Amino acid sequence: MPADVLNFVGIGEGMTVLEVFAGGGWYTEVLSAAVGPEGMVYSQNAARFQERVGEMAAARAERLGNVEVIYTEGMAIDLPAPADAAFTALNLHDMANRGDEAGLGFLGGIYDALAPGGALGIVDHTGSAGQDNAELHRMEPSKARELLTQAGFVVEAESDILMNAEDDHTLGIRDPSLRFETDRFLIRARKPE
Repeated sequence: MPADVLNFVGIGEGMTVLEVFAGGGWYTEVLSAAVGPEGMVYSQNAARFQERVGEMAAARAERLGNVEVIYTEGMAIDLPAPADAAFTALNLHDMANRGDEAGLGFLGGIYDALAPGGALGIVDHTGSAGQDNAELHRMEPSKARELLTQAGFVVEAESDILMNAEDDHTLGIRDPSLRFETDRFLIRARKPE
């Protein structure tokens, strides 16, 4: 449901969007189409992933024409101008499960790269209280909201469009029975004006 996700976040034509930890680039394709030829997508990955995804990411950027690939050390993301919006899918849990400092560092880098009033969309695997969410590669939505608020964002809205009631949250995200269709939360937050 990529169009629904991006509509919820408020990403549209002509915008400059930062995709954080773009990985293999599935959402890069979607974001590129959403912002159109007048928009720009900065597809960011950690420098340590450049060897793994660099060639493919460069070819995608050339084909799409409105994507620039960037690699960073840490979460200092230096863009030519602040982004109108940022988006990250299935990444916050990896940082937050290392501790609040890592989660806040991740969100702080995004906050600094956004223009005042810029939106942040977060999709992640839903975890439950009492589970070893770090081991399961999940996180509680309440923890995401807490970290977002501590990082300076205002949480505006949440959506259940990526919810999967058949996922009981006790399985790891790669369990074959889930077939990569975990229960996911979607949050829209905003950097204050």
